[in-house]
Amino acid sequence: MQSEVLFIGDEVTAAGFRLAGVTVMTPEKEKLNEVLAQVCEHASLILVTAEFIESLDSQLQQEYMMKVSPMIVVIADINNGVPVTDLAVQVRRTLGILE
Repeated sequence: MQSEVLFIGDEVTAAGFRLAGVTVMTPEKEKLNEVLAQVCEHASLILVTAEFIESLDSQLQQEYMMKVSPMIVVIADINNGVPVTDLAVQVRRTLGILE
């Protein structure tokens, strides 16, 4: 597994990550599951906007969020359209120490 950070989300939010040198993908929401399955093979950290992760059914969301490797972190998009869960909770869940 390479040490690659990927961003998946809308084009506007992606612009900032692209400027920071992060690999960016802006797929159609309907193809998010396919894209995640592909990038999970070579990424170490995947940043996905809340709006995109919400397009998956709840079972798939749970499966991806419970993955230890790669770590998938849900972030707010530039418009803050969908609320994001607390990052500390995500890290604790990944480490298996969620209270």
